[in-house]
Amino acid sequence: MESSNSKPPDCQLITTALSSVDGAAGVLAIRGVPIEELAERGYAAVGAFLVEDRWPEDHGAAFAARLMQQQRAEKASSAPTMTAAMASLRRSLADVDSGDDHDVVAFGGAAARLVGGLRGRRSAHESFVGAVLKGVSDRAVNDVDIAALDAAFVLHIDHAANPGTICVRVVASTGATLASCLTAGLCALEGPLHGGASSSVGAVLNSLSSPADVQAFVDDERAAKRRLPGFGHPIYRGRDPRTAVLRQLCERIAFARGDHRILDVAVALEAAAVRQSDGRLFANVDFYAAALYASLGIPLWLHTPMFAAARMLGWTAHVVEERARRKIISPEAGYDGPAPRSLHSVITAASPDR
Repeated sequence: MESSNSKPPDCQLITTALSSVDGAAGVLAIRGVPIEELAERGYAAVGAFLVEDRWPEDHGAAFAARLMQQQRAEKASSAPTMTAAMASLRRSLADVDSGDDHDVVAFGGAAARLVGGLRGRRSAHESFVGAVLKGVSDRAVNDVDIAALDAAFVLHIDHAANPGTICVRVVASTGATLASCLTAGLCALEGPLHGGASSSVGAVLNSLSSPADVQAFVDDERAAKRRLPGFGHPIYRGRDPRTAVLRQLCERIAFARGDHRILDVAVALEAAAVRQSDGRLFANVDFYAAALYASLGIPLWLHTPMFAAARMLGWTAHVVEERARRKIISPEAGYDGPAPRSLHSVITAASPDR
């Protein structure tokens, strides 16, 4: 029996005023403002704008101060793996006591607080993103590094109805606690097709010592019929608008540090993938996010937690928006199973004596 293509009369479409994505035009906008205009305006300021729908007069200073209240020491993870780190993030949400289940900042800052503590280090007098980076980086970081990660956090803050956000909103529509809603999003991120792509890209970048190694790698992957990680997107038909900004951030770090290996390999890999696909395959947000994280000395096992830390404010804003609707998300499922039949026919078909 074929599934019906017609939309059931009560089928629900998830709508949001927080962000919009135009896959054909390659546009991502936060409350109507293109992401490129917001990228370097500061994570705290953009977070306040996302949550409150107005640009903060203090450019996010008060919001940043509230985020910093979440920066407290945490027990370092005993197992340096992505699974252990994500489990720690989930525990951090359950431990947050905001005093108000609608406190976007308290819950949104929980994940970033925990990421900063996973490595057992903390800077008490840094910016919010700076404290996170100093906690997770394998190297000494400077203001250029912190500014780059701050911009990356903005690029990751929200992306309309992606898989993790859908999970968050469905749970929110049931009236569950904010911590439960955000935990649902974290669980979705553990899947390699959603949150795990950045670490896969990072592993590839680490394995290639120079651009001269790229073409042989691409040829081997093609011969093995394996997809290159970090390329293609289910919505964008062309370029992901976040990718160009992330590449610029990588260029800035490479120039400041005088180390171009990661950037050069990434650029060569992107060019090879575009050539191989005759211009149809483009790098997505995970590709240059991985290159940036690697340039900043962030280990592979923390790539997904870093993405979660940045996305947490967006998720929390979605919870607040969904709760205001006071209606459960319960779409009707299309059916593509067998045509109507009797139990007798099922039993007869399975009988060994038939």
